[in-house]
Amino acid sequence: MDKALTKQVLAAEGIPVVPYVWFTKTDWQKNQSSLEQKISQLNWPLFVKPVHLGSSIGLAKVKDPTELIRAIEVAFHYDDKVLVEESVANLIEVTLPIMGNDELQLAGVERPLNKTEFFDFSDKYLSGGKKSGGVNNQYSEIPAQIDEDFSRQVKEFGQKVYRVLGCSGLARIDFLINAETKQVYVNEVNTLPGSLYHHNWKIMGVSGVELVTKLVTLAEERFKNQQALTYTFQSSILQQAGGAKISR
Repeated sequence: MDKALTKQVLAAEGIPVVPYVWFTKTDWQKNQSSLEQKISQLNWPLFVKPVHLGSSIGLAKVKDPTELIRAIEVAFHYDDKVLVEESVANLIEVTLPIMGNDELQLAGVERPLNKTEFFDFSDKYLSGGKKSGGVNNQYSEIPAQIDEDFSRQVKEFGQKVYRVLGCSGLARIDFLINAETKQVYVNEVNTLPGSLYHHNWKIMGVSGVELVTKLVTLAEERFKNQQALTYTFQSSILQQAGGAKISR
């Protein structure tokens, strides 16, 4: 998982992502001033994220340059690559679990009901909101009560992202929506979402047993397809006694 690389790939495919700047720890040590100048061109407030982590670990929302420097220092305690990106005004945050290899199955569009400024580690794991398991629990709203056009775009972008990134089995695509400008952005992709998002699939009529069984079937299908590929190539390029076999 690389949040910056994901954004680069998606943007190249015409999928909307929020403006961002990424850099390594070495970049920051050598070119801090120029990077600060580059970051200043983004619209504040900003989010600072370790590129390879999830669960909001090391993540911070910053509103001024002093907070920015501190947040970057914290992020570099967890990772050697950091992402700084614009926040989205008038925010509607939704997420879409998708399952499949070539044929995709969509779960319900879910809207987290966080009551804090952003959905942090405590909200995700310590609030106890998921335990109710209902359609409208403390944790989320399924299906999300959003404009029908937003729901359509989320599903269309979600499937395109899944295919562009070569996902298989199960993934969860997160989206940020500006309710005023009507702009939908892809935020990030979770390739193995915690709990497999079984609560969402259950509401869509897929039991926990069916979910696990389906994932096993998808894994077997993928393995079978991989077995049909050739992984060796005969060549004399490294010929010594009698030809060489190059494997990948």
